[in-house]
Amino acid sequence: MEEKTAFCPACRAPQIRVSAQPAESPEILPADEPETASDSPSASPPIAPAQPGRIQWNLFFRMASPLAALTGFLACLVFPIAILLVFPLSLRRVIHRYRPYGGPVGSGQGARLGAFMGLLSFASFLIFALPTLSLNHGAMMDKVRAMAAQNPDPQAQQMMLWFTTEPGFIVITVFTMLVFLLIFLAIGAISGALLAAPPKNRL
Repeated sequence: MEEKTAFCPACRAPQIRVSAQPAESPEILPADEPETASDSPSASPPIAPAQPGRIQWNLFFRMASPLAALTGFLACLVFPIAILLVFPLSLRRVIHRYRPYGGPVGSGQGARLGAFMGLLSFASFLIFALPTLSLNHGAMMDKVRAMAAQNPDPQAQQMMLWFTTEPGFIVITVFTMLVFLLIFLAIGAISGALLAAPPKNRL
């Protein structure tokens, strides 16, 4: 029978057309898998957590240097107030800024960070203090000679007059700077340990 013939010419039965193309089976899509952070192109790479117990000294140095320089300068002008008030407040601000990048800070780390900032502050203090001592050298020596003249003890007079000489002035200056250094380190370590301690452990 021809393809276009609707009925059989012999029995008049209608022609049944069968499509030669197989029916397409519905495509089964895979189940959606949860998208992980690594598969998402827009997800930012995870930040590696800071190693516990390790201090990022370069980062802390950059954060502490400006306030340490300010503390050292103020210590030359008003020493007790600068070391007892300005320095702890500056250290508190630096530790607060350091925590999000350097990780949690314990009491031991706080003491080391505070001592390090104390060293930076002392370096700034030294830069301003030494020129001041050099400029006031003559006036200071005159005061020491006047005090020696008023002292009735001959040995004390001789010792005080020795400090007015060039070697004596160098010795007393070095000794005084060492005392200042110990004060900066001690205040820094104590303040850092207290500021880094958990709130329930703070005094």
